[in-house]
Amino acid sequence: MTALDDAERLLVSGSFERAKGEAAAARKDARSTSERVAAECVWIQAEYKLGGLTRHDLDAARMVTGFGEEFHRASVLLWSRLRLADPTDPAEAEGAPERDERFAAVAPGANHASLLGRTVQVFWPSEETWHAGRVLRFDPGSGGASVLYATGDVEQGVVVDALAEKGHLFVL
Repeated sequence: MTALDDAERLLVSGSFERAKGEAAAARKDARSTSERVAAECVWIQAEYKLGGLTRHDLDAARMVTGFGEEFHRASVLLWSRLRLADPTDPAEAEGAPERDERFAAVAPGANHASLLGRTVQVFWPSEETWHAGRVLRFDPGSGGASVLYATGDVEQGVVVDALAEKGHLFVL
């Protein structure tokens, strides 16, 4: 298990302060841009859950102080989405009874790596609602994805093909 895996596990379990620390370590150890962005995104989500995000200029200065360099532009986009989320927009809604028609069905068996960074809607049968989120990671070996939902929660191991086959996954 890597520091990034630990950081995501801590984030999902609600240990936000510890998740920030592990995410910082994972960012330093990142071997690729995607690992760096994933670590930054975990850090930003933990900060969001702790109520630590304020203004872009202040947060950016804190990020540079803490990490020695600015965050990747994809990470800053996540920061913007969390700070500026509009719950009246169906793509940002925490749960909606109807699917947003702007989203297109994800085809089973397709190249799901292309979902990385994209906004998706996932149907949760137990709640009979659609939930908007962004795909943070995709593992081609397992076919699982990590999805950051509009609520700020992260779900790991989302089996993309299984959802696509049921018609429960759409992409913007």
